[in-house]
Amino acid sequence: MKRFKLLFILLVAVLLTLPAQAGQVKIGTSLLNFVKSTGAIASSENTGIGPCLFYGVWIATDGTNSVTVNVYDNTAGSGKKIIPTTIVAGSAYFGGGFVPIGVMASTGLYVAITTSGTAQVVIYYDDGNP
Repeated sequence: MKRFKLLFILLVAVLLTLPAQAGQVKIGTSLLNFVKSTGAIASSENTGIGPCLFYGVWIATDGTNSVTVNVYDNTAGSGKKIIPTTIVAGSAYFGGGFVPIGVMASTGLYVAITTSGTAQVVIYYDDGNP
């Protein structure tokens, strides 16, 4: 678990320092200037985002119950998964991961959350709009 947390912190640090791709924005501007978030999502839902680049998911547990999250390129909880099923143990309190290059979702993002307790999930994405 400690290795996961260290890897996660390292991945976020790298993501924060990545320069923008040429032609996309001014050189030296972080890609994070384009990444948006959904805010806290407590139950399965269609995010309503539409086509976008998916950059990651942050999952917070209630400290007791594990949380399973699936993110689909769809308006419903079926079809193509954007990332493998992500499970965070309740005692871990938080988990998730980020994809520094982004994963294309051509339809949109549907978040399927399964837990016996409560959870909060935040999706990070870029829909191309400022």
